[in-house]
Amino acid sequence: MPANGKATARNLQAQSKARVGILLGMSPAQKLVLTFVMFIAAGTGLLWLPAATPGSASLPWVDALFTATSAVCVTGLIVRDTAHAFTPWGQVVILILIKIGGLGYMLMASAAAVLAGRRIGVHERITIQQAMNLDTAEGLGRFVRKVILISLSLELLGTLVITWAYWPHHSPGRALALGVFHAVSGFNNAGFSLFSDNLMGEGRQPVAVAAIMVLAIVGGLGFFVLNEILGLFRRTRNPVRLSLHTKMVLATTATLLLLGMVGLHAVCGLNWGPALFLSSISRTAGFNIQDTGALPLQAMYLIIPLMFIGASPGGTGGGIKTTTFALVCLSVWNMLRGRRQVIAFHRRLTLETIYRALMVMVIMTALLVALTFVTAAWEGKPVHNVLFEIASALGTVGLSVGDGGNLSYSALFSQPCKLLVIFAMLVGRLGPLTLALAAASQIQQAHVEYPEGRVNIG
Repeated sequence: MPANGKATARNLQAQSKARVGILLGMSPAQKLVLTFVMFIAAGTGLLWLPAATPGSASLPWVDALFTATSAVCVTGLIVRDTAHAFTPWGQVVILILIKIGGLGYMLMASAAAVLAGRRIGVHERITIQQAMNLDTAEGLGRFVRKVILISLSLELLGTLVITWAYWPHHSPGRALALGVFHAVSGFNNAGFSLFSDNLMGEGRQPVAVAAIMVLAIVGGLGFFVLNEILGLFRRTRNPVRLSLHTKMVLATTATLLLLGMVGLHAVCGLNWGPALFLSSISRTAGFNIQDTGALPLQAMYLIIPLMFIGASPGGTGGGIKTTTFALVCLSVWNMLRGRRQVIAFHRRLTLETIYRALMVMVIMTALLVALTFVTAAWEGKPVHNVLFEIASALGTVGLSVGDGGNLSYSALFSQPCKLLVIFAMLVGRLGPLTLALAAASQIQQAHVEYPEGRVNIG
């Protein structure tokens, strides 16, 4: 090999080692943020290609970025009609981005490694542990296999049911495409639909709507919870007992579903079926079977807290998470009862857990207020509409009052405010703590204990 060729090879090898070194030196939180940003960038590039849109004109870059972010962050807010603004190839790109965003790249990469017979590295274990909000990385290989099996099985079952529901009304190919797309979008809590009006008109088949609702609820519970529930049905010598986390998720989810259904029935006069659908979808997926913008203002202010709470940790949704909301409520309740400890299901919760829940609540509330204020002031639009849109983005829900047509309210925003909504979707999917840890160069442990001080409260 010539001398200049050898030098070029050495330079390329050195650059590759440098890139690997940088990745190995990154924290798990930084790796999570980087992988999401990389896939958003890749999705933006693919959706920007002329092949992704009908005709010769490509999307404006901000609309391609918005769509890719909404898909990877499994939100469902749209500034372009998914059914008509994208070719089948573009719709496949969106579907792949939804799947990657729902499971997470590190989880999918680790699943490929497990299926190939390779061991998951230490760095990958730590990253997945943080991404899935797991307490330990023990038995992670088995857990990854179960997650992939659970997700594919439920999506396959959903595909069969939804395809069967649409089969009499569409061609076989179209019915199958609708089944696959809506099953993946539903389980991953994405809210994207191949119908221009989502599920309001042609898509409002009762069986399909019910299947999508169930998929969204199940996907929002979290894989750790699903794994424990499935463990109850396995015949083993040692009976499986539900953990505190699973009990709290199931109790909080059921309570929010019930309260939301009753509230929407009372406020909007909806029948129990549509009220249950809207109550469940408001926390996770963002499909709609009625015009959200036509709902009374009282209903919007009932839906906003549901969107803000979102799904459960380790699932495919966003928001502050059901456990965070439950921990804050339990803290207030125990303090009102004069208890010095926070008790849930006869278990004492640590102060560190309570502090993390309060931190998430405070940061997300501050972001909701700040982003709403800036967007409403910049755009000069009604505050309640902007508040609804920002809450939907932070909760990665996808419900919107609409632009007067088939698009989300964000379609009326200027480029700077669309970028703010994109930021809100990214924060909602990754979580404020992950972004805060990614931004911090290192976490310093305090080695000094200061004297106790007292501050009057109330």
